[in-house]
Amino acid sequence: CGEVLHLTKLQAHLASAVLEDLLEIAFTTHVTRHLNDLRYCPTPDCGQMYRAANLPGHSDDVAGTGESPLFICPACLVAVRKACNVSHDGLTCAEQRDNASGGYKALRAAKEKLGIKDCPKCGILIEKTFGCNHMTCSACGTHICLVCMKTFPKGKPVYDHMNREHGGIGVQYFPDLG
Repeated sequence: CGEVLHLTKLQAHLASAVLEDLLEIAFTTHVTRHLNDLRYCPTPDCGQMYRAANLPGHSDDVAGTGESPLFICPACLVAVRKACNVSHDGLTCAEQRDNASGGYKALRAAKEKLGIKDCPKCGILIEKTFGCNHMTCSACGTHICLVCMKTFPKGKPVYDHMNREHGGIGVQYFPDLG
């Protein structure tokens, strides 16, 4: 019928368990419809939600600083910026992003130095310690050419590919240390 029922009327006419279920459904529906506007508190096991800020430079910009407003969770008291959902005392959101990406750059450099790569299929870390350039991912079972990171569903095509494209399978022999 399109008529709005106020909470007081619902409380008067519904059993508390039914009202609780109805409110839970209404809340879940609201959250689902507004996923871009709402954020969960980043603290593990804290279910508190808050309305996310607009991007810096918009109406939520704090006094023209390029910063989004601070959210202090009433449940766990963590303080996070509403735009990025991260706590970064003394740093702007841009400085925090730069620091975080620097961490990723350092991780990538360390992985490259150590010869560690990501499985192209599932992303798990893989490392060649000996043998040829054929690797089978321990997590997803994908067969990988470690020279070019091309993936294959079975092992034999990897060897055919390595011989054809890379001139061999790249076997490295280690002296017997015994």
